[in-house]
Amino acid sequence: MALLSAADFDDVAGKLARGHWLIYPYETYGEQDRAEFNDQLVKHLDERGIAADAIDMPEKDVVVVVNVRALPARDQVIESIAAVEFQRAMGRL
Repeated sequence: MALLSAADFDDVAGKLARGHWLIYPYETYGEQDRAEFNDQLVKHLDERGIAADAIDMPEKDVVVVVNVRALPARDQVIESIAAVEFQRAMGRL
């Protein structure tokens, strides 16, 4: 799984604006610094009028990116993380 490049940030902005959220497994980041990338992503989104937050969840080895004005339900996030954990267990990440 490849990490988004700066060119893909606008696509992320569109998804968040439509009320979606994103889950990034740690495997996605490879050698790139997670905190730095997430800070750049949140800054880019803010410049486009999307109030976003990147929530690092080390106990699950994922980062959840949300639009703070359109937060998903807790159960939705839990189900999304479970899907990532299943993919990880199947060796697909």
